[in-house]
Amino acid sequence: MPTRVLGNISLSNFVRGPAKYFDLGYNVAATAQRQGLMTEAASGVIRYDFAKVELLRVSAAYLPHNRHSARLLERLEFTGEGNPREL
Repeated sequence: MPTRVLGNISLSNFVRGPAKYFDLGYNVAATAQRQGLMTEAASGVIRYDFAKVELLRVSAAYLPHNRHSARLLERLEFTGEGNPREL
């Protein structure tokens, strides 16, 4: 059975000390979108890091026109903190 990558999750900009947070990035292959795979994967990564690394915060950003990404972050219980300025 061939193996194929359906997406990936990246954790970057780890900040240790009192702040304890990281930035979450992700992408999903077009053929695997809207199946709940990234919700499940990202949720597991976030739960693990909050429990094992004792994180206090996770941040993520998305392009305003990407409503699927916005919905994913809503399902993961992220809260909005601002929008970039129009250039």
